[in-house]
Amino acid sequence: MRVEAYNKIGQVYQANQTMRIKETAKGSERDELTISNTARDYQAARQALARVPDIREDKVNAIKQSMEAGAYQVSADSFAAKLIARYEELSL
Repeated sequence: MRVEAYNKIGQVYQANQTMRIKETAKGSERDELTISNTARDYQAARQALARVPDIREDKVNAIKQSMEAGAYQVSADSFAAKLIARYEELSL
């Protein structure tokens, strides 16, 4: 039996062992969060939009009244043009 081989294997295992690292002293540094002006503007805009209703009741009521009176007319050409423009806008 070769004792030297076992000694060399032991040395390899000792070389691969992790070394303990000394803990660093706790500093007086504090984490800090800074928010850019753009982010603040974005947040303000989102809050303003959250307060706006999704449905514009004044427009809906006006259209309902004109439909009930039989005065609501929709141009097929105008509708088609707006539909195509919206589709092109979404596909970009």
